[in-house]
Amino acid sequence: MARKQGKHTVNKTRGKRKVRNIAVIIAALTVLTFTVPAEFFAAAKSVAATTTATIIKTATPGKTVTTGKTAVLAKVAATVETSLPAEKAGSTETAAAGKTTASAKTVTAGKSTTTAKEKAPAKKTIPPKAVTPKKAAIAGSITGVRKTWSVKYNREALKDKITVSPAYGRKVLLYYKNVQTGKWEKLAAYKTKNVKTATLIITYPKRWRSCNTSKWRISLPKVSQNGSIAPMKAKTATTTIHSQVISAPIGCVMEVSSGKVLYNKGMYDKHRVASVTKLMTAMLFTENCGSLSKYYTYTKKAYVKDHQLMRVGDTFTAKDLIYMMMVQSYNEAANAAAVGVSGSKAAFVKKMNARAGKLGMTRTHYMNAEGLDAAKNGKKNYSCAYDQALLARYIMKSSGYKTMKKAMRTRSRTVKSKSGKEIYLYRTNWRLGNKGNIGMKTGTDYGTLKNVKNKERSRYCFCGCYKVGGKEYITVVLGAPNRNASFTNTDKLRSFITYARKHNNYV
Repeated sequence: MARKQGKHTVNKTRGKRKVRNIAVIIAALTVLTFTVPAEFFAAAKSVAATTTATIIKTATPGKTVTTGKTAVLAKVAATVETSLPAEKAGSTETAAAGKTTASAKTVTAGKSTTTAKEKAPAKKTIPPKAVTPKKAAIAGSITGVRKTWSVKYNREALKDKITVSPAYGRKVLLYYKNVQTGKWEKLAAYKTKNVKTATLIITYPKRWRSCNTSKWRISLPKVSQNGSIAPMKAKTATTTIHSQVISAPIGCVMEVSSGKVLYNKGMYDKHRVASVTKLMTAMLFTENCGSLSKYYTYTKKAYVKDHQLMRVGDTFTAKDLIYMMMVQSYNEAANAAAVGVSGSKAAFVKKMNARAGKLGMTRTHYMNAEGLDAAKNGKKNYSCAYDQALLARYIMKSSGYKTMKKAMRTRSRTVKSKSGKEIYLYRTNWRLGNKGNIGMKTGTDYGTLKNVKNKERSRYCFCGCYKVGGKEYITVVLGAPNRNASFTNTDKLRSFITYARKHNNYV
């Protein structure tokens, strides 16, 4: 006869079975943890939690779950949490919530379970930097700068007493505009006192003497906001110094070995150069004549209307033609040489212009071999002081023009034609041998070009070469009113060479 079980005993038995079922489910989930990917485990864990909550809810309907059952369920839940591998649990939690969290559960016998969550450390907050309010920029001022100077050559020093505001220790910079490069060069820097308004003495370096017209700039750089000092705008003042070294409209001095320009007065201005043209003619003839003893005839193709002594049919050696050009500036000799080596005047002029281009004479255009003022179809025979200095420098540096250089240094000479005709030559260079002058070439306008204003004529020109202290210097004067003025202006340039060497100015 079967033993009857009371209602209480039946319920108790059913409760134990449900607990065992829970344990089996938990064990199955634990096994699956190591064989199933983390994504599937996350879903299984969620189902297990739901099932556990349902069982706990329905285990004792209408009654309160005893403390013992609660502890058992908490222990099972803890087993599930601890059985999860660290790596998969971490990756599952990260994928599900986007954060890394760790849960720790502590089970105490006879008491409810408590859980502590570890939160990720909070991000550091960087306090915003203190922003200094911007102040309106203050406009600077420079007063006391003379706009123009007109000084004589023997003036010792040029100074300006200027006032700068606001100062507060700012720098004042002095710039000089280089006439060759066209760029501003910083030559000096001054520092003001730490006051609102400061005074300074600006001394202009003696470089102003190396140029008839020099430009200068006094600059007050801008200052950014610095603490309590408001930003200050930049300010500039300019001045021009006119140095009366020579009275001729155009002139320059160039050192032969380096090519540096010591003095410049309108040296880039285009101007007719008259017989200074023969420097190019004699140079090209020397290069193309062959033997210096070869004869060349003054033909009708070479004819030029002039008052000199050569006649059509006269025949001279190449050496004699060079002396005739360089000593007494014979126009007939220049054209005889041109036609002799090129066949025509025009062909030789093409060679002259081509060679000028190769030498960097960019402001030069030749129309003939002798240099007489000419104007045909609006074209002129012109050059500039700088270009002529380049040509003269090239001749003096080269070793292939010995006869030409010797002719420059000759005071007088008699040449004889093939037929026995003699012509006496006398120098046109009145400064030959004076203060180191070793020659070069004169140029004179005899008024052969009619209806041309005087300022457009070549007038009187001179390109000289001086040897001073073991160095050679080229001087060029263009457009002097008379022959004597061309030499007196050259004398001033010669004195300037001494001054430049003494003060180490460009030398």
